[in-house]
Amino acid sequence: MKVAVLDRALEAAKQGLTHYLVPPMKAVLGPLDRLLDSAPSWVGQACAVSLFVIVGLSLFALKHEYVYQGAPDQSRWRDLRIWAWLAMIPFVAVYIFFR
Repeated sequence: MKVAVLDRALEAAKQGLTHYLVPPMKAVLGPLDRLLDSAPSWVGQACAVSLFVIVGLSLFALKHEYVYQGAPDQSRWRDLRIWAWLAMIPFVAVYIFFR
């Protein structure tokens, strides 16, 4: 019985949101949606890869002391910036090769 009441409440909330929220959202976001629909698929791909590159480049703004914090020595293989780049490579490859 409690499940049926919860289901009815959720359905009422969904209908209310659909009735009151969807039309203003479509009015506001409709032009952006049409613009993005008209863009070729490579634009989204380029944006995603660009964000990964920007994040990767911003890693090199980290201070040397912060990167090696807690490391027993400062060997090159302990540089977390390099490991972050290596961890991002598969994600970038997915966006580049699998559209």
